[in-house]
Amino acid sequence: MWIWWEEAGGALRSLLGSPRYSLPAVLSIALGIGASTAVFAVLSALVLRPLPFPEEERLVQIGTEREGGESTPGLVAPPFIEDFRALDGVFESIAAWRPLAGHLTGTELAHEFSLMATSLDYFDALAGAPELGRLYSARGPAPDGEDVAVIRHAFWLEAFGGAQVTGKSFVFNGEPKTIIGILPDEQAMPVWADVWIPQRRSVTTEGRYNPGIRAVGRLAPGVNAASAQAKLRAVAQSSQFRDPRGALLGGMLTPLREVLLGARRGSLGLLLSAVLTFLLLACANLAALIGTRASLRQREISVRGALGASRWALLRQAVLEAALLVLVGGALGVALGTVFIERARQQYQDLLANAPPRLDGRVLGAFIALLAVTTLVGTIAPALLTRRVQPMDALRGEGRSSGGRRARRVRELLVALQVAASVTLLIQAGLLVRSVRALLAVDPGFRVEGTVIAQVVAPTIRREPGPEGFFRRREDALRTVRRLYDRLQGLPGARAVCLSTELPFDDMTETHAFEGDTGRPARMIIHHWVSPGCLQTLGIPLLSGRDFTTEESFDQLSAIANRAFAREVLGVEDATGHRFRELPPPDDTGPPPRWYEIIGMVADVMETDLGEQVQPALYVPFFINPTRQGSDSSIGFDVSVQAAGEPEPLLGSLADAIRDTIPDVAVKDVKYARERVVDSLHERTALEGVLTALGISALVLAAIGLFGVTAYAVSERSAEIGIRRALGASRGDVLRMILMETGLVLVLGVALGLLVSWLARGFLQRFLFHVSALDPLTYAAVSIGTFGLGLLAALAPARAAAAVSPSRALAGR
Repeated sequence: MWIWWEEAGGALRSLLGSPRYSLPAVLSIALGIGASTAVFAVLSALVLRPLPFPEEERLVQIGTEREGGESTPGLVAPPFIEDFRALDGVFESIAAWRPLAGHLTGTELAHEFSLMATSLDYFDALAGAPELGRLYSARGPAPDGEDVAVIRHAFWLEAFGGAQVTGKSFVFNGEPKTIIGILPDEQAMPVWADVWIPQRRSVTTEGRYNPGIRAVGRLAPGVNAASAQAKLRAVAQSSQFRDPRGALLGGMLTPLREVLLGARRGSLGLLLSAVLTFLLLACANLAALIGTRASLRQREISVRGALGASRWALLRQAVLEAALLVLVGGALGVALGTVFIERARQQYQDLLANAPPRLDGRVLGAFIALLAVTTLVGTIAPALLTRRVQPMDALRGEGRSSGGRRARRVRELLVALQVAASVTLLIQAGLLVRSVRALLAVDPGFRVEGTVIAQVVAPTIRREPGPEGFFRRREDALRTVRRLYDRLQGLPGARAVCLSTELPFDDMTETHAFEGDTGRPARMIIHHWVSPGCLQTLGIPLLSGRDFTTEESFDQLSAIANRAFAREVLGVEDATGHRFRELPPPDDTGPPPRWYEIIGMVADVMETDLGEQVQPALYVPFFINPTRQGSDSSIGFDVSVQAAGEPEPLLGSLADAIRDTIPDVAVKDVKYARERVVDSLHERTALEGVLTALGISALVLAAIGLFGVTAYAVSERSAEIGIRRALGASRGDVLRMILMETGLVLVLGVALGLLVSWLARGFLQRFLFHVSALDPLTYAAVSIGTFGLGLLAALAPARAAAAVSPSRALAGR
């Protein structure tokens, strides 16, 4: 054991005495292991680790499918939920919910939050466990009523500061409710919900053709998703429920884990391939550095062998040196991995909320495996990159440059692999950067500069249920929003004001089936609720007709259509003067829907994604129904203000003006309109950021490795350089020779990187917008930049070699 400690101390002293070798090696290990550990933690959370719901394989999201392949994966009509509950032996329970605007009073400040009105058996289906208190339930002899609420942990800290709240009553949306439990953040469903309240009232009055409820079902024991889907389709066939266009409606099931992964599989695959490429670069860098150093120490090792050191002793020293490098690099890698994991949690919050990555047993196991692999690389590298020197040759001073041609070629190949990995990562990052810039350059169709938007939730007076209560509540809301609208018209620094719901890029777009007066088939159309002045505020060009006025009433059914509506729904160039109506359900026996008159036509705007095709859209007067997005006792809407000058002062004054006008109002997410557009690119920008960081780190790592390998290789060839100088070679000749050899290695590495990128073009193209995966500008910029940085990294050791005098080189000093 003492021998091990002695040799470990010797190995440590040797590494500390060679910082040009040990620091690049430790950095390679730390970056490679840190990035790999973080990505494996994310993949483990999403794919390997169970979701935080008991028997999560029995949980399925319920959606709506239409005849002909069209589907609405996340939404289902309320009556269908009742039909599915009645199916024997299919669902054990169904958690149904719909989002409402949330408003809390009773704390120091009014808070806007995401409120979920749910079925009473919501938590029975998800079978979650509370962090504090309990969850409401439909089971047991005394089921809960509607006077209770459950809040999530993050909202508990934000709104209540972590104080004791369970068992206490607070006013949610104007109604007193007792908080009975606090839910862990990772059990929140949906992931952005803050508060859950039960609702017993029936929702079956809504039409089957109008999906508006989100639901997750827990399958009965022994039932799989495929057999349950077959039964749901059978119910649809037998009931013959159709939407207004005549398409047969049914239910569709998607496993909950598949919902969480969704379309992100491709980006996760790209991220995994990038990190594995980076890990390959780190291992190649480590092997090249260790092998080069072993070549330089070959004479020392041979002398030790001649003096009686066994092969086991020599191997033990190599293992100890590699293990010390890996342990130090691994410790730094764990620290970096922790930082990377936290960064991933922030960047992919919507994806990782139910499956937060952490350093659990699986991730630590992968970390230990990575340590073992890198230690193995460090141990076998000397054997691959050196040749055996006879002890007598070593004692006679021969074998000084005994790395040999084969060892040199292997080192050059490892350096070329590092360069290739750097080029591959940088090309991927460069293409994504250009793609995001191309998206941001797209004209969304409305003004995004100089406009400030705020989300508002305002309380109204609680009214009795039924039509009379609804219209009285609508009048309450109308007075509230008109008072605010008038107040904001005179806001200093405001040029135009808009009150709205379901505006583009607000994640609340709504579609309904409409038909025009030209006889064309009905279409599902997006529609928005906007006040007078919205077109001016958002800079949407009015192509014909007129804007809304404040006198537009519920009895005057008017609307504004976009150009896509005119062409695709009506089949005309100008929609002004035409009419349309919303299609009723097929079994509706009430009076036929009234016709809307199109009073104006506007230019097309993007709705949710800058890369999407323009969709038909309608704009309806906001003041005829200002309770959109609201509950029985609150209304939620957006306030948009176009600044007359610099918009920065509006960020503060807008929220103050809203609070001064409406008591107990909650104002949230005051931001520029451009931020909403940029937020829609969140997944692309997050992936771009990760790949850019990996690419730059890889390039720096390759440059450091190239510097270290070149420096050691030059030292190894000092005798050869001395002979060349003695025979008349100038410093410039030596410098050109070394840079030429380095340049050939760089050319090989760049060529390999270009080849890999060319082979991966089909996979990468799906992430790009208006940029080819073979974009010549990106390929050229990365190739030239990598080649130039590589030559720059090799320049310092090359100049040092050229400056050595022939006599000192030949003397071995």
